[in-house]
Amino acid sequence: MNPDWQALKQVDLLAVDDHRINCEFIEAALRPLVNSLHIVRNGQQAIDACREHRFDLILMDLHMPDMDGVSAWRKIQQNLPGKKATRAIALTAENREEEQRRIQKAGFSGYLHKPVSPDDLCSALLLVQRGTTAFSVQNPPVESRCRILDHEQSIKRCGSSKRALQMQQALAEELERQFHVLDHAMHTRKFSTAIDALHQWSGACGYAGAELLRQSSQALEQRLRSDDHQGAGALYLDLVRRVESTLQALRLNVQIQS
Repeated sequence: MNPDWQALKQVDLLAVDDHRINCEFIEAALRPLVNSLHIVRNGQQAIDACREHRFDLILMDLHMPDMDGVSAWRKIQQNLPGKKATRAIALTAENREEEQRRIQKAGFSGYLHKPVSPDDLCSALLLVQRGTTAFSVQNPPVESRCRILDHEQSIKRCGSSKRALQMQQALAEELERQFHVLDHAMHTRKFSTAIDALHQWSGACGYAGAELLRQSSQALEQRLRSDDHQGAGALYLDLVRRVESTLQALRLNVQIQS
């Protein structure tokens, strides 16, 4: 462990994320390092938690179904004057420049792009805890060849082989349990539901090393968010193929690694 991270032992941290896999990653990566870790699953729960307790730092997912992270952070800030400062880091799968400008304007002290490695996550928390900022966007590395499942990349992002395997098992369970929700949303043109599922899968795929499925999820999500949905059907068919091949690779890897 980096000796500088000992300073995080003084930190009471609130993490806000609606996705189970992301919450499990945060729990495993940060619970041993901070003074206390409280995890909630939506913006309103974050607001309620901040009314009951003063946190030193908040790790805020930006895209949640009930209330986005920017709105939640603004409401939390309304109750902060007169108290010891609480600072927040935004966590998102988007890496557009306009998104970074938006969260800086909202008063966040840092920005991290999912998937983020435990080292980068702790380094950003340490910078913000010390009073500086952490606005460095992590872009996924450009690789000459993308694999259906890159176990070594998953280990790098998760911090250990055991944690990588846990993330891969969780992703497989998520895909098997939730694919019918996405399929129904696409066929009934309930695109907001589809966007939520795709956004969650994109982040989870990053931690599991499922780069091709992550790319397909992001491509379809971006098309559905746009005013022009032309080509969404073809992107969805590509996603379906990627889900099937990724599930096969995940099951095989779990057998090999177990």
